[in-house]
Amino acid sequence: MATIEITEYDTLTKDLKGYEVQAPQEPSLIVQNVTYTTATNSALLQATTKLVRIKTSAIAYIKFNGTASASGCTSLAADTVEYFGVKGGTFISIYDGTS
Repeated sequence: MATIEITEYDTLTKDLKGYEVQAPQEPSLIVQNVTYTTATNSALLQATTKLVRIKTSAIAYIKFNGTASASGCTSLAADTVEYFGVKGGTFISIYDGTS
């Protein structure tokens, strides 16, 4: 079975001049590990989550606050990492595209 790792962040890192840079501020709020084949929902994101890091172990189709399917969703290649801006309190649906 495939797994997806969802790391939640509430802040972007700032440089020495105080400007936000494209890197989340550690420590993260929480890490979810979700096993999926058919469309499976993550737990609700923390209320303060503004950015998620998604790491895949296999091909994944994801949808925020809906049911993932092989069409009309964001596709992610196996063994990749992607970042997404999100609204806290939403969930992510994940599907492997084969079942």
